Amino acid sequence: MSLVPRLRAIGTPRLLAGLALAGALGVAVGYAVVATVQVNAFEMIGGAGSDDPRPALREAGKLVAVSAALFAPFLCAGIAIAAVFAAHPARVNRLYFADLLGAGLGCAASVPLMVALSPPGCVMVAGACFALSGLRVARAGARALLVPLALAAAALGAIGVAGTERLPEPIVDGTKSMQPKGRPPVLFSRWSPVFRVDVLDSPLVKDQGYVLAHDGMWGSILPRVDGTPAALARYETDPRAIPFAVVPPRPTVTIVGAAGGNEILASRHWNAARVTAVELNPVTVSLLADHFRDFTGRMADDPRVTLVNAESRAFFDATTERSDLVWFVAPDSYAAMNAARPAPASSRRATSTPSRCWRRPSPT
Repeated sequence: MSLVPRLRAIGTPRLLAGLALAGALGVAVGYAVVATVQVNAFEMIGGAGSDDPRPALREAGKLVAVSAALFAPFLCAGIAIAAVFAAHPARVNRLYFADLLGAGLGCAASVPLMVALSPPGCVMVAGACFALSGLRVARAGARALLVPLALAAAALGAIGVAGTERLPEPIVDGTKSMQPKGRPPVLFSRWSPVFRVDVLDSPLVKDQGYVLAHDGMWGSILPRVDGTPAALARYETDPRAIPFAVVPPRPTVTIVGAAGGNEILASRHWNAARVTAVELNPVTVSLLADHFRDFTGRMADDPRVTLVNAESRAFFDATTERSDLVWFVAPDSYAAMNAARPAPASSRRATSTPSRCWRRPSPT
């Protein structure tokens, strides 16, 4: 407002209504840009020092375009808040409280909305709320914007609630497993507030199972288990056998970042007495417990195995039992980074009171 005095001449109601409409449209345009413009970060970084700078400049230009598209709705919101504060300086304390309260409620609502509608749907609903916020001020001093605001709110709300399947999927970096060029068949996809999970039928692991992608990147393998002893024989020579060479017989094991369940199978093969598998993303847990239950040999049905949907630090803070082995899976992998950190070396504990636990009763 101070940098562009002409904004004040527009009048507060008209300015706020215009910003609400621009912000709502900016949300939709921003999503469209993110979903259709592929930014390849490694090409930008790798080409910076090469003889041909054009690839790096091209990717840098795309990054600027994406950043600008994402910034536009926030700019509209910031100008709107500044306009309200400038118009009512005597009530700035109450207005600022309302601003913080609304931001907090929006953050709190975004998590269940992402579960119910998916993140793309949540983005569209946020755009609809942007448009709805301008209706009241439009009635006061910008009636010409009433119909455009109402149409924008209705369209974005309908897309967010019932039309997310028609939205383009966000396009990922060309180095990721979910990049569109040459991508193997996708057998399963689901968003969660933690990250998106995809299961791919990749020929690279055809003899082992399916690729489990977290946030578009190969995170683990969803193993195929047919119930025969040969299905677990590979763990005799697998690096996952190493921990069992130093722990007592029939150890109790806590796995941090269980992902596709390979460490669960290795623990079963090496006769673990109890296996507690902690995984952050509820969608990943559901693969073993439900969607690919038979494909993975019903490992969640084993009475020795407990799948826990929890953040690892909270899990270890809540438990009192001890474990012979705390297995922090491949800390340089996406799966492990998504599962936070392991327990302190002094505690080495396992499950007692997990946040959410999946355990099927043993068959009678």
